[in-house]
Amino acid sequence: MKYNSIAYDKNGNSTGQKYYTYGSINVDPTPVTINGNQYYKLSGKDQYVRVTNIDGVTRKITHNAYVKVSDVKFITRPLK
Repeated sequence: MKYNSIAYDKNGNSTGQKYYTYGSINVDPTPVTINGNQYYKLSGKDQYVRVTNIDGVTRKITHNAYVKVSDVKFITRPLK
């Protein structure tokens, strides 16, 4: 898990159960859509966690981004 996550029921309501970052949970591989959001079903439980809390979100760089090597030094060639 990349982010702390709350468990949800089949209607998309919070169950109050929390799962913490870098913990391990077993989920079914196919995402389920509930109220327009995608969730993974926890194996052996009737609980769901948000897909974005496990997989993260892929984003594309839209401007020049410099990589910081240390507190003072940057790589001079920007990423594109």
